[in-house]
Amino acid sequence: APSSDRYILLIAYCVGLAIGVHLLNILALPTIFLIFYFRKHKLEFSSFIVFIFISLLIFWAIYPGIVKWLPNMSLAIKNATSPQFTAILVIILGSLLFYSLYKAIKNKNRIAALALMSFLLIIVGASTYTGVYIRSNLNPPIDENDPENMENMVNYLNRTQYGDWSIIERRAPLWEYQIKKMYIRYFGWQFIGKGTTLDANLRIAETISFNGLLGLPFLVGIIGMFHHFEKDWKHALSIMLLFIMTGIAIVIYLNQDDPQPRERDYVYVASFFAFALWIGIGVSAIAGRLKDLIYKFKPGQKIIALATCFIILFVALPVNLFSFNYHSHDRTGNYVAYDYSYNILQSCEKDAILFTNGDNDTFPLWFLQYVENIRPDVRVVNLSLLNTPWYIMQLKHQQPRVPISLTDAQIKNIGGLIPWAEKKTIEIPVPDSAYEREMQDMKSRGEWDKERSRPGFISIVVAPTVVGRAIRVQDYMVLNIIYTNKWRKPIYFALTVSDDNKVGLHRYLRMDGMAFKLCPYPDLQISPTRLHKNLFQVFLFRNLNNPQVYLDNKTKGLLINYRSEFLRLANYYLQRGEREKMLQVLDRMEQLIPESLIPIGDSRIVLSIGRMYEAAGRSQEYERRLRAVIERDPNMMQAYALLLEFLRQHHRYQDAVELMKQWLRLNPGDRNAQNILAELQKQLAATQKSTTGSQPNTKKNIK
Repeated sequence: APSSDRYILLIAYCVGLAIGVHLLNILALPTIFLIFYFRKHKLEFSSFIVFIFISLLIFWAIYPGIVKWLPNMSLAIKNATSPQFTAILVIILGSLLFYSLYKAIKNKNRIAALALMSFLLIIVGASTYTGVYIRSNLNPPIDENDPENMENMVNYLNRTQYGDWSIIERRAPLWEYQIKKMYIRYFGWQFIGKGTTLDANLRIAETISFNGLLGLPFLVGIIGMFHHFEKDWKHALSIMLLFIMTGIAIVIYLNQDDPQPRERDYVYVASFFAFALWIGIGVSAIAGRLKDLIYKFKPGQKIIALATCFIILFVALPVNLFSFNYHSHDRTGNYVAYDYSYNILQSCEKDAILFTNGDNDTFPLWFLQYVENIRPDVRVVNLSLLNTPWYIMQLKHQQPRVPISLTDAQIKNIGGLIPWAEKKTIEIPVPDSAYEREMQDMKSRGEWDKERSRPGFISIVVAPTVVGRAIRVQDYMVLNIIYTNKWRKPIYFALTVSDDNKVGLHRYLRMDGMAFKLCPYPDLQISPTRLHKNLFQVFLFRNLNNPQVYLDNKTKGLLINYRSEFLRLANYYLQRGEREKMLQVLDRMEQLIPESLIPIGDSRIVLSIGRMYEAAGRSQEYERRLRAVIERDPNMMQAYALLLEFLRQHHRYQDAVELMKQWLRLNPGDRNAQNILAELQKQLAATQKSTTGSQPNTKKNIK
């Protein structure tokens, strides 16, 4: 009906607005088209073919038409003509659109008017992107892609930085990885249950698990789906289309490679919403069926039966969902992202240049700097973005500036890979003032323990980082920044930066906290004074020892970096024989990051901590950790050998015998272990005999 046209216009405007947020909404268009078709037509082959053709045409007009081609056409016209001509052309085209709309309305051509008005409203909605253009021209501190001109704006709209990919040539196994692991597994988390077994990347391994939810939401959803198709197959088909387009279709389109940098279950949220509709329909269907059954009951039984059904369907099912998921989704008291970023920034000296790895260790730092005004003097340099000309240009020109020797023209033309066929030794000059400044700084902290040579340069070996024949732009820019800086500003690498991204600088990096400082002297390893101050006075470790705060496995894995700092400082004190200080460090680590809440995944680290405790005279801590490792990994021979040696040293032969029996139960064919057990039993017997023989004859003494 003509009065319903307003809903179509509202949908068109919402589509335009949503394009400015996320392209996911475009996948809902086929469902909308199908609903319109079933409202207007009976299902016939000829009309359905026409419907598919028109739907594809409209979809194509919106994407890639309005979303990609319209900006590209605007850029092409701008580059080919003068600004004045471009402005005139825009006015002419806009006038033609409005005139055509006016004529269609005047002539009561409903379809043409509706199409033109919808097209106009989509453009009006999408025009919210102009806010990005205006904001970028104000040069804010965070200005990704720098969309302040037409060319950059088009690249921003087209998401050029993500590149193109084929949906035909699969980047990972379609069924085993992309569908099972990256969709069905996430779908199961929502409606079936969530597993607990972790893979090597600390991610949940089970594709299907009934843990927690018992599969009940999924069962109700399946009932709802079948009921929906039985009662109204047309609308059910529309929801099914939405479910597929925002689920499996996205899997095929994204063509995700293995592994992904993080769990991406949020990509399929619309698909989960679609299935959730069937859960609601399923509850309604079950309630209706139970109503028919309960109708036959006696009056007193009806009330009990109705109350029971109400509790199960409308209380127990949603409450179980809520209770199972609440703790893992509750962020109350979780300060890991804030504290982690704070600690990285506070590791740096004033006006430092700090290289970070990617999104996860950059955006939280930017938040602290530009929202909380914490350490805005530190210039964060994101290594991932350092491959793009627009970001290099911002680093060079925006405060605080990063020293870069390239001209603007050279920066604009930089890109791709830089030929680098073999390992090359690079010497970066070091002025005598830099040596002197570092020496005086170390002396002031009592860390200058010997004279060190001053060759006048640091020598590093830079190997190819891309298939053995090239380096990335980021590698070249790191070297350029270090060279151009001439040691004026302190340079740091965040602890999260991988070794591959440090361009051979390892010998000259010193751990000061959550960042490594580039030093002119090699092999300094750590600054014990700064590291101790940061760990005991400066850094934040809020609620890591609070069992009520939920930390996922990925976060717990990230916290190994904290332990790495404590252990390096503890090992420094151990090497110097300062065992009291070592114990203070180890005890503080356990106090702040208890192993009971945040387990150590690597058994070798557990054993290393145990040895430190033993060296300081706390043998019970060493034994406790050895037994914990054996309990977690019963086949770890090294742990058995160390515990056996420990028990022998303390003449605890009975415990040693039990230990070897435990090993032989798991490895009955180990002849060497059998011989050791026999020897231990002899020692135990001799010890017991010696103990018995040394006891006085009580009766004789009484007499």
